Amino acid sequence: MKTGTVTIRLPKEKIEQFKQMAKVKGMTLAEFVREQAVAQVESKGDGSSEVLKRIEELETNLSDAQKAAADLLVVVLRNAVGARYHATLATTYADDIITVMQTGNVLSQGEVEQRQVLRETEAQRIETETVALVLGVKDKGGRKVN
Repeated sequence: MKTGTVTIRLPKEKIEQFKQMAKVKGMTLAEFVREQAVAQVESKGDGSSEVLKRIEELETNLSDAQKAAADLLVVVLRNAVGARYHATLATTYADDIITVMQTGNVLSQGEVEQRQVLRETEAQRIETETVALVLGVKDKGGRKVN
């Protein structure tokens, strides 16, 4: 391809800026200005292809971040469910042990079931409040749940 020469006049401040930008990229001033001019023309002069490329890059990064957050959430939820299960077992066994130590008797099946219902109700209340706190949910009066 044949080449030609284009001479342009720019304010000295702009020339210095271009020199610094070229230096950062490891290019000569002429290479840098040529690259910028060609990129501008190839993007139809409106810079849209660079903007579109940047938008696509941002969308990809956002999508990857959302996938990573979802994966992390699954791990956290799995651990929370496991922790709740083990806490329930520990509470149940602690109730049995304390009752035996205090009374010398093992809890009846009815007492075990009654305590289990109470524990489940309290666990549900705590879970609801925690989710509301994390999500910033407001109560029926329009106040933020603390």
